Amino acid sequence: MCVAGATCSTLRNLGRLDESVAVFVRAREEFPDSVALGAFESLTLHAAGRVNTALGSLLALLADHVHSDKLDRYKAAMRGNAEYLKSLDSSGTTEER
Repeated sequence: MCVAGATCSTLRNLGRLDESVAVFVRAREEFPDSVALGAFESLTLHAAGRVNTALGSLLALLADHVHSDKLDRYKAAMRGNAEYLKSLDSSGTTEER
């Protein structure tokens, strides 16, 4: 994980959730394919009370980065559920992902 990810996790652990989310937004723009950043961003979103966006983001990570014959046939459904869940948190910063 990059330095920004470690900073975000530290901010989350200190209870500075809004700052953590803001740094994650910038880090994910710079490193959009980072699975580690995505996973830790989900922890921050969950801690910030945006549990639907957190779960949706994790489902999207699974669909995009886990390759398994048994999982592949469900990826479209996973992505659809991910988008639906993210839409439930109207203030989500990762709504577009």
